[in-house]
Amino acid sequence: MGPGTLANDAIAGQLSLLSKTGLILVSGEFGRRLVKNANGAKLLFHTLEIPEGYAFQRSDIENALNNYPDVGWLWGTHCETSTGVLNDLELYKNVCIARDIKLVPVHKWPFSSNSSLLWKFYPPLKRGTRHRDINYMPAVKFSSRLDLE
Repeated sequence: MGPGTLANDAIAGQLSLLSKTGLILVSGEFGRRLVKNANGAKLLFHTLEIPEGYAFQRSDIENALNNYPDVGWLWGTHCETSTGVLNDLELYKNVCIARDIKLVPVHKWPFSSNSSLLWKFYPPLKRGTRHRDINYMPAVKFSSRLDLE
């Protein structure tokens, strides 16, 4: 088990304490791994899956939330590393704030100008682990602190 899997298992464990149904965003292999982590923790959740190679649009997420009004948390990736698609963290944030849903974004990307997004939107980090990306470029994976209160 790698550090990313372990970290996502820890996040799934924290989500189990919420006793709420979630929504997991899937647009590639990374999202499918989040589903495996959630199943392992026996979480109650729905999935929103879109074709690989595409980013989530506001309408995708809002339609899913309209269909599943019981959702209390949203778990998705910033960068779907299997395809290289960069999802819009501000979109995730705005939708979740508007609906009072807890956001659990997972961040993983090679160091770039996009790294500043992490500090702008999610400064209180729970943990960070170094690992290698598909191209063997140094990368960092972060999951924002989950506030259970």
